[in-house]
Amino acid sequence: MKIPNYIRQLLRNVQHAATPLLDIGGGIVVKHEALGLNPMHKCRSAAWLWVRRLIRYGMPKGVVDRSSGSWAVANSIISGACRLPSIFITVGDPHPVVLEIVESNGGKFIVVKKNEERRFELQCLRNQRFWCPDQHNNLQVIQAFEETLGQETANDLRQACIDPKKLRYVVGAVGTGGSLAGLVRGLRANGFDQFEAVGCDSTASMASSGLHAPPPFLLPLPGVGSADEVCRTFREARKSFPGPMIRI
Repeated sequence: MKIPNYIRQLLRNVQHAATPLLDIGGGIVVKHEALGLNPMHKCRSAAWLWVRRLIRYGMPKGVVDRSSGSWAVANSIISGACRLPSIFITVGDPHPVVLEIVESNGGKFIVVKKNEERRFELQCLRNQRFWCPDQHNNLQVIQAFEETLGQETANDLRQACIDPKKLRYVVGAVGTGGSLAGLVRGLRANGFDQFEAVGCDSTASMASSGLHAPPPFLLPLPGVGSADEVCRTFREARKSFPGPMIRI
């Protein structure tokens, strides 16, 4: 499918909106994703997935997914620019700020009481030709960050004259794990291959509660999916940072 030029340019800009690499001293540099044009880093992976959806299948009727946070914001921004509806299904009310942004882009939330209802509503909308990027069970999320955040960060490190042999640790926050795994893979593909990757997760996340399980981490993760599901994205991402995660 030929993507309209304004949509193509939008998606390119969102994927590759540069963010700074900051030297904060003590041998620590920070790739600060909050200081770019995108409101959050997930805009990168969402735009990457949108491009491939449009090329392969054309414009969907709309987008639907399970999210009450940044994934909903990112996809509502893109779907709004494409003049398509977006619907996000959540157990419990979304944060007021998130709700405001999603609604300002023509999106809405369906609030249910339990995950069984959430899966039912999701499938009903998919049957109506709504597209679901499904961040919890889509391994392409990792590839998206590898080709955007990973590549950009490798370029930033080279421009900062940081020798690959001196890059000892790469530390990142983990939800589904897609951004950290993609960053790690992107760096390694560009010659930065002698570091240890360390994931950090909040004690409030249910993902942390199952980390004592042995590989391949076939465990339900309520914080990044639901108590009765397995997050395939997280399971695949853990291959890129297999060591113990830091709980904060």
